[in-house]
Order: sequence, then C-alpha cells, then structure tokens
Amino acid sequence: MKYISLFLITVAFCVSCSQGPENKPANSSVNKPSMASPTNSATPVAAPPSTVSSVIPSAPIVSDGKVPLPEVELTSVPAPPVDQNNEVGNPMIRKGKQLVDQPATGPTPPPMKVPAGENSYVTTTMDRHGRFVETRVFKNHPQLVKAERVFIDATGSVLTLTLKDGRQVRGSGTSVPNMVAATAVDLMIAVGMKLQGNDPSATGARQ
Repeated sequence: MKYISLFLITVAFCVSCSQGPENKPANSSVNKPSMASPTNSATPVAAPPSTVSSVIPSAPIVSDGKVPLPEVELTSVPAPPVDQNNEVGNPMIRKGKQLVDQPATGPTPPPMKVPAGENSYVTTTMDRHGRFVETRVFKNHPQLVKAERVFIDATGSVLTLTLKDGRQVRGSGTSVPNMVAATAVDLMIAVGMKLQGNDPSATGARQ
C-alpha cells in the first residue's frame, strides 16, 4: 500500500511538470513596407509639331544694283530629339572609340556644266549650309547674267536673278520645275518681274 501511494504521487508530479503554460505561437506577421510596382514619375511630354519658317519671298525683292542681296536665310526647324540608344546621342557608347579624320584626296572637282537653252548652262552645287543650289549662267542674254535657285526646305526654293545692270531680283522658285528647260522669260516671271508687251528686252522689275 505504501509503495502504491508513492507511485501515484510520483506519476502525479510528473504530469504536473509536463503541463506548463500554453505555448501560443508568436505573431509572425511583421509590418513590412509594401512594395508598390515601379512607376515612371517622369511623364513624357509630346514634342511640338515640326513647323518650318519659310523664307520664300511673298513679293519680289529688288536690290539697288550697288549692294547685292544678302545670302538666302536659313529656315528655323526644331532640333530632332536626341536618341540615347546610338553613338551620336549617348557619349558612353562612343567611349573608347577613336574618330579618325580622313584627309581629302584632292581638290574638289568643278561642277558639271549642263547645256541649256539661250546659250546658257546649269550647274548644281551645295552651299556652306548643305543646301542644293542650281545656277543658270547666261553667256550673252540681253538682260540676265545668271539665275540662282536655293532649295531651302521641303516647302520650296528661292530664286535670285542677276540682271545686266547689276540689280538682283529675288522671289519664289517653286514655280520653276526645271532650271535647264525653263526659258529666261519663265525665270523672270517666276520672281515677279513684269513683262512689257512681248519683248523680253523691255522687261522691268516691280519696285
């Protein structure tokens, strides 16, 4: 009996030790900052529409015969956007690349002279701004020395006539489809010169 009581006391003691305070799981949720999807804060701005400021005269411009007319003005065209994906727009791509200037192989050959009517010829060159220039030279015309057409942009060209008396008349050259096939009268009418009757020698410029 004594041993049975001692055994029961021992069992009761072991059971009471094994039953501790209930281990509740700790709150594993931690306030972590939410990772929002990356957004581009820089809102792209649409480029303004490309506008060309035409320098084609709306009325004839006539010099006084002493001072020549100034050079045909440049058009105001907005600069194109810079492309960061090529070598021109991104200097990091150009890094490590060496540019080598190729020396000129010789003097620039003279422009080819294309024969035209009324004892004249036409040459095609490029001015210092990279614009194409057509020049019609008259050898013995009674009024015209030369006609020079400068292509300024996609809207047209500017035509300048140099007369025998030293005056210059400037107007639009858009109405002249071909400098080789055009007659002297066609060129004078294109810049706004006024024909007196049917005699080209009596042509005068509008002042």
